[in-house]
Amino acid sequence: MKAAIAAILASSSVCLTAPGCDRSREEAHASASREVAASGQEEPSSWRLEPPGPLVTADWLAEHLGDPLLVVLDARDEASFKEGHIPGAVLIPYTSMYGHEQRTANDVASIATISEVFSQAGIDQDRTVIVYGDVSDYRPAAVVFWVLEVHGHRAAAVLNGGLGAWNSGGRQLSKEGTLHAPVNFVAEFRPERLADKLEARRAIADAGIVLLDSRSLEEYVGRKAKDGAKRAGHIPTAIHKDAKQLQEGSGEACSIKSLEQLQGLYGDLKGKRVYTYCNTGRSAALTYLALRALGIDAAVYDGSWFEWSADETLPIQTGPEPGSP
Repeated sequence: MKAAIAAILASSSVCLTAPGCDRSREEAHASASREVAASGQEEPSSWRLEPPGPLVTADWLAEHLGDPLLVVLDARDEASFKEGHIPGAVLIPYTSMYGHEQRTANDVASIATISEVFSQAGIDQDRTVIVYGDVSDYRPAAVVFWVLEVHGHRAAAVLNGGLGAWNSGGRQLSKEGTLHAPVNFVAEFRPERLADKLEARRAIADAGIVLLDSRSLEEYVGRKAKDGAKRAGHIPTAIHKDAKQLQEGSGEACSIKSLEQLQGLYGDLKGKRVYTYCNTGRSAALTYLALRALGIDAAVYDGSWFEWSADETLPIQTGPEPGSP
């Protein structure tokens, strides 16, 4: 057993120049992992490159970009990817996380579909994944981050500052396509990271769960409905915190606020279970990212207001939060 663990740790040293190094390194790790798994003991976590948290800086990514067990995902569309992307990044449009085989296009795709998408991108549970999206819109990257966590990946993060932060350091972009050898992504579904309509309905009467509306104030109070919502208002008992307030700056200088600033926005939710929702799940995923960065127990109601408002049997509420002036 000690020999197997030693092989795992030895396989974690970065080797970028020796021919066939990546393959031999991964084969050694796979063999040792199987031996550890057969013993019934857990693998040591020290072999994997661990991000410092759900948000990483461009400097951190640049420092570790050559690690063969690091996968960088570009969550934008194909046209944006072709205009320029971080070298070595793999294109996974965030829309591929949604399944049209589900009851609405806003629901996460089936486990089989997600496993296939991640496997083809070269992602398995052994690899660290860093996701980025548009320069000033973190929602696509947040969606992919959330779906990775829903399916059991425990070493994923989002690049704070996105391409703007990458470019500001004088780093180069690439226009070449990137292919990773397909691997086997084995999903470990984590139901605590995804809430459905029934769970959101039960949360109304559960003092231990906070429903968090991430939309605009106008939508929350019921003055307008957007994105095809059938009714205006919010889920009863839900509090309101617009996801837009967790970002600062604009254009290429746009970033997610510091942990200290996020603490000021969401610190009152620490120690609580939170279901976040918006219209179609994207802003809810962004809020989820911020909550996870603070260590808050959170889930996304992926059907969100689009699904809730379409069901006439479900209650809605209008007006400000309880206790608001």
